[in-house]
Amino acid sequence: MTYPAYPEYKDSGIPWIGKVPVGWNTLSIRRIVKNHLQGYYDSDGYVSEGVKLLRITDLVGNGKISTQDCPSVKETDGTELLFH
Repeated sequence: MTYPAYPEYKDSGIPWIGKVPVGWNTLSIRRIVKNHLQGYYDSDGYVSEGVKLLRITDLVGNGKISTQDCPSVKETDGTELLFH
């Protein structure tokens, strides 16, 4: 799957991530998640179109991510978190 390029990129400050689109912020997930019970817990479950949910099994080494089998979850407006 190929996504269109963003017009401008900046250094993420994280060596294995490299550059991210200008306007994106990077932060440690532990800064925004109060409690993570290893897994996705939501009564709505997975959806056919939505935001890709990255799982530990999608990390393939050397900082590379495979999105081929990532499930999708509903997109939120940012006021709720998909992590419990």
